[in-house]
Parts: sequence; structure tokens; C-alpha cells
Amino acid sequence: MSLIFSFFVICFAFAIISEFGRRLAAKSSLEWWMILLFLLIAGIDPKLLRPLADFLGIQVISNLVLSGFTLFFLYQNINHATQILEQNRKFRNFVSSLAKNQFVITNEAC
Repeated sequence: MSLIFSFFVICFAFAIISEFGRRLAAKSSLEWWMILLFLLIAGIDPKLLRPLADFLGIQVISNLVLSGFTLFFLYQNINHATQILEQNRKFRNFVSSLAKNQFVITNEAC
């Protein structure tokens, strides 16, 4: 493993570990640990990924790593979008209930 790549992996690992509980939710920590392990395996000895690449029909291991990270970030993007959608739904329900209560109070006053 080259010195530059080793430095990158160590910095990435510290960044991921330091963000648990702050920006990274604890419920997604297993996913980030798995991606960190995948990165370490790919960096230390890429030949260990050869059986997985052969099983998936991928000929070059770097393409497997690239596609793995692409799919992981796509998964994270979809997961984030569903969380935002859920928050928006809760906010709409809250505003609707406030408007309903205000409408009832205004109509009773008349």
C-alpha cells in the first residue's frame, strides 16, 4: 500500500469515527464501518476482492471498488431523501393541525 493511500485511508477512518453521533447517525454506523472495512481491504490487498469480483462478473477490481462506492453513496442519497420526506410530512401535519385549530377557534367566535 502506498504512503499517500495509507494517509488517505487513515484520515478517512478518523473522519468517519469522529463524526459518529454528530453528523452521522448512530443507526447508520454499521454501514460506515462496512465501507471503511471495504476500503481497507481494497487498499491493503485488492486480491482478496477477486472472488467477489469474479462472482459479480467484474474483471477489474478497481471497477468493483468504484461501483461499490457509487452504489453506497446512491443508497445514502436515497436514505437521506426519505428522511427529509418524513420530516416534511411531519411539518405539514403540524401546520395543518395548527390551521385547523385556528379555523375552529375563529368560527366559534363568530
